[in-house]
Amino acid sequence: MNIIYTKAGKEISIILETSYDGYRQNSPSLPIINNIYTPNLSLISGFPQDMKNIGPGIYVFNYLVPVYLDYVGDLIVDIEYLEPITNIYKKALYQVIVQPIFGLSGNFHATPGN
Repeated sequence: MNIIYTKAGKEISIILETSYDGYRQNSPSLPIINNIYTPNLSLISGFPQDMKNIGPGIYVFNYLVPVYLDYVGDLIVDIEYLEPITNIYKKALYQVIVQPIFGLSGNFHATPGN
């Protein structure tokens, strides 16, 4: 699993590399972002969406993390793609750790040490 750190309101780039036998090669079809789950495990609407091919075996999907308290925490990004040559379905997961932006109010508490 890949991990991305960001703040609410920032755009992230989710990058996927497809290869066969150690060489980057394009997937037979565009990889898709199946779902993005919020920290409370609800699905974000608007998915699935295709990733964009930017070079041999390199795909990217840009996502603007909304500025909502529901998105602060860990997002889970679920990707599905076909492996080059073999056409076997593969999955990839990304964990996006979203921190609140300065001044975002909400249910955040600091506990002083004993």
